[in-house]
Amino acid sequence: MNKLTLILSMIVAVTLVAIGTLFITVFKKPELNTAPLSTSGTLEITWDDLIPEGVPYADVIGLGEQDNVRDIWKPAYDQNAMQLNNDLEGKIIKLPGYVVPLDTRADGTKSFLLVPYAGACVHTPPPPANQIVVVESEQTWESESLYEPVWVTGTLATNLHETELAFVGYEMDALFIEKYDIEVPPFE
Repeated sequence: MNKLTLILSMIVAVTLVAIGTLFITVFKKPELNTAPLSTSGTLEITWDDLIPEGVPYADVIGLGEQDNVRDIWKPAYDQNAMQLNNDLEGKIIKLPGYVVPLDTRADGTKSFLLVPYAGACVHTPPPPANQIVVVESEQTWESESLYEPVWVTGTLATNLHETELAFVGYEMDALFIEKYDIEVPPFE
């Protein structure tokens, strides 16, 4: 690996960690163990809650290497990226994220990846497996854009496996999908 490729790989890795940190900061909720259940019994979680307790987010993202033939950066994830939070198995959760359709039809999609940041799996390398949820829904989601954030509520299951786009750690049977309105505070 030449020096320029190594430097570019490190810049991309640092950028991805910064994006993940920003996302966690914007959507930070109470810790999983202290989050109250709503009256409907749904647990509202963040992407950080999908990582098992004791595994820092920074340890999930690893350096990678540049694939000069395909002109992409390939992330290198270690075992931390494959660890799942088994305490969430079978829970009804509500999680914000972005839709990456797995099936596309005229009326929308019923099967998609829910990812923590816009463009994941499409324009950037995929997030680690414990940061991707495969969602199956009875209702069709008609997205206005891949960069439109949504809330997905449903029953979560842990199931580490590979799709065409990435390794995924979770599956969800969606009960509700709704647009997520982000309120970004102004710069002061």
